[in-house]
Amino acid sequence: MEINQLSEQIKQLISRFLDGEASEQEVAFLKQWLTISERNRALFDQLNQDYQVTKMRATATSDSRIRAWTGLKERMEDDVSITPTAPRKYLFSSIRVAASVALILLIGYTTLKLINAGGQGIQQPMIVQTAHQTNRDLYLPDSTHVWLNKNSTLEYPASFSNTSRLVVLKGEAFFDVQKNGRPFVVQTEKVQVLVKGTRFNIQAYGQEPSVKTTLEEGKVELQVGDHANHYTMTPGDQVTLDKPLNQITRRKVDPSNYTAWKEPRLIFDNVSLKDMVAKLENRYRVDFTIKRRTAANERFSMTIENESLEEILEMLQLSSNLQISTDNNRIVIY
Repeated sequence: MEINQLSEQIKQLISRFLDGEASEQEVAFLKQWLTISERNRALFDQLNQDYQVTKMRATATSDSRIRAWTGLKERMEDDVSITPTAPRKYLFSSIRVAASVALILLIGYTTLKLINAGGQGIQQPMIVQTAHQTNRDLYLPDSTHVWLNKNSTLEYPASFSNTSRLVVLKGEAFFDVQKNGRPFVVQTEKVQVLVKGTRFNIQAYGQEPSVKTTLEEGKVELQVGDHANHYTMTPGDQVTLDKPLNQITRRKVDPSNYTAWKEPRLIFDNVSLKDMVAKLENRYRVDFTIKRRTAANERFSMTIENESLEEILEMLQLSSNLQISTDNNRIVIY
């Protein structure tokens, strides 16, 4: 593959890679191309996101799939104008699974098909990994909509079986499961959630001492580690596993307080500070303590999009008589 032909060939290579048809040598070349510049990685990342959405949202007819994919390729033709300045020759190495892992680390988050030993593209588990400051949403092969929080990984097959739909989660995600008659199973390190069609949130970070499952809509059956009992959840239920103690608690909550992290915008319209902080805790992963009852009942109106926690606290102080102190992840309001 000559470097001076890269602009035309790279779009074809990315297309083959996303379709699972790239050879081992092509994956090695793509890996090298990604290391050349930040712009190359950002381009691949955006094209990959577009491809996933296009693939999942396209209707079942072949004509519509062709139209969708043609539209994406036109965008690739417009955007891929980057010629690396690296030397003309490059090394083909034995990449296989390691190539996919390396690409994930380079891009921050992406969806990849693994390459088998013979260099032929096959459909293996898809992996989506989010970076430290990034969350994202995606569609699974059955059109289930998933929001993946920061520092999280979701693994799922390129196509689900005829009997069940199994995904593996590390971190936090919100699932809007598409009903199709086949059970949908989310497997985490300690908890397994079985559903047929529902909306729920799972927080299952490996380093944290608890796993929380919060049901917004529908019905799920929860199996927790080695516990004999299965827990049937109804909307508003939250089941928490204390991992060190291996204990289960169940309580009723406002599910929106535990899904604020996925919302692009939080709108507070004459809301009490007590009700605000529940969503702020979830969005910014901090703990609030309100020392005065009068402070808890103060009411605010604001819209939050990309503001940092520091900016939010400053707005609260400027629009009230509140005094706020911070200590790591603990915010105290007087």
